Amino acid sequence: SLVNYDIIYKTELRSGVSEKDASDVCYSGCQWYCIPGREYCDQDTNAIVLTDPMFRAIDTAVEKNYSSFDELYAEFIFELKRTCDALRVFKDAQYDCISSVWPEIVTSLNCHTTIERGLDITDHRGVDYQFTSTNILGLPNVCDSFFAIKQLVFLKKQYTLGELINAVRADWKDNEVMRQRFLHEHKYGNDYDDVDEMYVRLTEDIAKIMDNMTNKRGQMYRASLFQFQGHTASEIIGATPDGRKASEPLAHGCNPTAGRNTNGLLATANSCAKVDNKKFLGGSLQVELQPDFFDGKNEIYKYIEEFSTAFFKKNGVQ
Repeated sequence: SLVNYDIIYKTELRSGVSEKDASDVCYSGCQWYCIPGREYCDQDTNAIVLTDPMFRAIDTAVEKNYSSFDELYAEFIFELKRTCDALRVFKDAQYDCISSVWPEIVTSLNCHTTIERGLDITDHRGVDYQFTSTNILGLPNVCDSFFAIKQLVFLKKQYTLGELINAVRADWKDNEVMRQRFLHEHKYGNDYDDVDEMYVRLTEDIAKIMDNMTNKRGQMYRASLFQFQGHTASEIIGATPDGRKASEPLAHGCNPTAGRNTNGLLATANSCAKVDNKKFLGGSLQVELQPDFFDGKNEIYKYIEEFSTAFFKKNGVQ
């Protein structure tokens, strides 16, 4: 795992961490980073399934017969805020009891201030920084779905939202031609500016909403453009308007849905780097290559080094 230190340093500063503490930031697993000994990360227990507010917004748009994509998107933002509010209620309840039911004793012994204050790291003010980091699941799928809806429902008017949502909830049964049309609109991960703009718009709105949220400890929520295993719970989530069937995995974190990035690794890296990554607690570009990818290439390490350096210069984070 290769991580862009400049970005993770800026992320901590943006979260209100002092310059001195932010300079100590380090990578701490999967795609997360924190201030060693001074931050209760709370990183892998929180997630928002972005497809849920999308579906609720579509249902409302059908009911109210919205005539523009902007109306649908505004409804989505309203539903996303409701989702975030529900998460905050849940997390505040958890913070009330976590130190008594799930103390982190060994970790606390390795932290600053916990012993001095006589508190566990999970206690209120056990350590100085106690942000609520929130994984975002399904972001590329919602992006691809909204882009296809904008094109085929509102611009080309080939289908209505009602026809689309009925087909999606039936897992596209008897609607294969429709599914193929939604599947073959531009997809995130190919360096297409039109769909990547939708992706950036979504990330900016997620950051804006969470920037205005604080937990009961008075510290901010921070979105992470990654969810390490929820993408495999695809049948629970169901099919999506991007042409994905219910049996197929969702996108893994902020990576394109498998098989959709058909323009090569550099195009995928360009799409990923368009996000303002300092606003998020991580968003890893995951690269899996067949061994024969390197056939005929000398000094393979230089290829990896030069690709990573270029990616980080474009403000990629990991």
